Amino acid sequence: MNQAFAPLLAAMLSVAPAASAQTEAAGGLRHDPFDWSALQRLSEAASAGTPPAGAIKPAPAPRLRAVMHGPSGASADLGGVILGIGDSAGGYRLLEVREYSAVFAQGGAKIELEVGESPKQ
Repeated sequence: MNQAFAPLLAAMLSVAPAASAQTEAAGGLRHDPFDWSALQRLSEAASAGTPPAGAIKPAPAPRLRAVMHGPSGASADLGGVILGIGDSAGGYRLLEVREYSAVFAQGGAKIELEVGESPKQ
């Protein structure tokens, strides 16, 4: 073995236990990549047609909170995200802003929402 390589290898090997101890002290792994039980539960639930316990629920549809008209153009507040014409958020693309409503494209369909209204799911 090369004499310059031996001290480097020894230093690397001495750091590994310290790094492992820090990981354990910080709470360890959050997800075990070798745990197949979670995947198996998802597979069984999918074949049974029921969502598994703790499954991620779809996000609620965004609500049109406001429409704004100004010198720089029209915009809409969709669920807290300000959109200009052509901008997208949550799968909805703003096409047109009217006096108390806005027209969005979503999945090839046009949807008009009034202020305070959520899209129908």
